[in-house]
Amino acid sequence: MLVRRHGSFWTAHGQWYYSANDQSHSIDVKHPNNFRDTIITYVHYEADGKISPVVIDDIGVGEYKRGMFIEAENFFAASGTARKVHLRGNHAVGSLRSGATLVYPHIRGEPSSTAHDRSVKLQLRYHYSSLHRNLLVDAATCGVDVHAYSAAGPTLGRILLPPTSRGAPSADNDSSDVVSFQLSTLSELSLQYSDTAGSSIDPADLSLALVFVGCGDAEGDGAILDGLLVL
Repeated sequence: MLVRRHGSFWTAHGQWYYSANDQSHSIDVKHPNNFRDTIITYVHYEADGKISPVVIDDIGVGEYKRGMFIEAENFFAASGTARKVHLRGNHAVGSLRSGATLVYPHIRGEPSSTAHDRSVKLQLRYHYSSLHRNLLVDAATCGVDVHAYSAAGPTLGRILLPPTSRGAPSADNDSSDVVSFQLSTLSELSLQYSDTAGSSIDPADLSLALVFVGCGDAEGDGAILDGLLVL
């Protein structure tokens, strides 16, 4: 529970935040109840305008843990048609039509693969609305261009988002699927890609921008992203 908090709600880059000084999360364990530390967390709104319970953890905002599922709505920046949605009791990011971009910086953690096969695997959990499947001529063309740092950064690869791995779902079944995609081996990343300063991309501190392509540009088009996982 938040204790003696003095905070503010604010927005930046398409995301809402709550920041406060809060006594319950002071790291000074030797002097409990004496100090209040600054906390910051994402804010998500439900369909009726209510604020969902905020989550305060040791990760904070603007960074993520490798190997831990990242909720799509906890992006650092969003642009284009991307917007947060609240569907069936769950938060997600919808209206991901062509050109929509989501940025997840500082995905930190050592690669789990072996030294001889050190690869980056990106998993996306997504689905489509029934309206989208009715409007989009070929949903199999919808995909994501994965960039390092930002939408203008080096392209690491493309992952397609087919309607489902088991064939097109029925109109009343918006089931989610997990799609795995090998971006590249880390040795190839360090050799082929570098930032503007000439430094190689650090696989232990990845910053990814997801740019949606071929996902339609009409109202009702676009994928719905539930989350992602970097392994």
